[in-house]
Amino acid sequence: MIFNIENPLLIDYIKAKLKEKRLLSDGSFSPEIIKLKQYAYIELLKDFLDIKQLNIQLKENGFTNDFNTLMKKYLKKLSIKILDNSNDFIIDEYISPFINNKLSKVVEFFKESKDNN
Repeated sequence: MIFNIENPLLIDYIKAKLKEKRLLSDGSFSPEIIKLKQYAYIELLKDFLDIKQLNIQLKENGFTNDFNTLMKKYLKKLSIKILDNSNDFIIDEYISPFINNKLSKVVEFFKESKDNN
């Protein structure tokens, strides 16, 4: 996952969270670019979500897989959508619900990934 973040405060916040979790990011190309492995991105998202409440909602909706497994499937589907759609739409529709703790939308994403795999 590669992110170009122009807000220096947000970059510092994300890098601090990664350091706190002992995760590495590659910012050698540019200080505005953060490059993460998939597992690091998933771990970072956990800081933005109410995981306990999300797990309750996932169980209520019949999911048996854990968050990490569901995210891997979701990211696979998302990568296909990225190839087919514009970046702004992808960010607003498919990434911001994770950052903004929109749990019902996150559950919907996992349902869509479950139905197609």
